[in-house]
Amino acid sequence: GDRWNLEGIRDELPEKKSLIVLVSDFYFEPNVLRNLLDSLRRHTILPVVLRQPLEKNWPSGLFGALRLRDPERGGQKMVLFSPATIGKFNKKAMENQKEIRRNFLSHSAVPVLLDEVTPKTFLDALENGAE
Repeated sequence: GDRWNLEGIRDELPEKKSLIVLVSDFYFEPNVLRNLLDSLRRHTILPVVLRQPLEKNWPSGLFGALRLRDPERGGQKMVLFSPATIGKFNKKAMENQKEIRRNFLSHSAVPVLLDEVTPKTFLDALENGAE
C-alpha cells in the first residue's frame, strides 16, 4: 500500500456528493491514482498538481555527481548529472504529467497545475480553474 493509504480515504468522506480537493505532486504509481479516482467517482474532484520550477528547468551546464534527497521517504541518492541524464529526467517528467492528466480527464476531473505554490497562486488557480 501507499504510505498514506490513499485508497482508504473514501472511508473518511461523506456519503453525499461533495467537492474533493486533492493537493499533491502525484508522483506515485498510475494504478494508485486510477484506483483512488475510481473510489471517488461519485464526488466532484478538483486535483491541484504541485510542481517545483526546477522539475521543468534544470540548470544548463549541470554536470557531475549530485546528492538528491527524498523529503518524503528520508532517503538520499547520488545521481551523475549530464546532458543525457537531464534529458531523461525531462522526458520522464513530461510523460508523468501526461499520464496524470489523462487519468484525471478520464474521471472528468480537470487538473490545476501550480509551479510555484504561494497562498496567492493557490487561490488564483482555484478561482481560474484548470491549467
